[in-house]
Amino acid sequence: MIKLVLFGIYMIIATNTMAEWVYFSVDSNNQTSYFYDNTRIKKAGDTALVWLRVRDHESSPIFKKFGILSQKHHAKINCKDNWWQWIQTNFFRDPNWRYTIHSKNVRNPNKIPISSNTPMGKLATIVCKEMIHM
Repeated sequence: MIKLVLFGIYMIIATNTMAEWVYFSVDSNNQTSYFYDNTRIKKAGDTALVWLRVRDHESSPIFKKFGILSQKHHAKINCKDNWWQWIQTNFFRDPNWRYTIHSKNVRNPNKIPISSNTPMGKLATIVCKEMIHM
């Protein structure tokens, strides 16, 4: 009976952990999938902070050189002025975000314009839909 209860608790925790990452886009070459954490979006004024995961199906040459197969980023999106920037980046050597190769906080990040037909443009549409014209 105890094993059954522990298995039930495990399934609840595992399901909740998996449920927070929502698939939202794939790049134009179908080589990279994008996910965001819908439970940790922080909104304040015109900006939102969001966690983003990236899975590379076919790594770019530079990522392949360093063995990077997945990434996790913390991003800031400005919904009014239509730009985004990295706050933190994490690179992993496996496709499931388990084995970290490198992590860093981004100092003085660039403000990158959001293009609507990109994965970040799609994420901004999702995150900013309630914030625009408030």
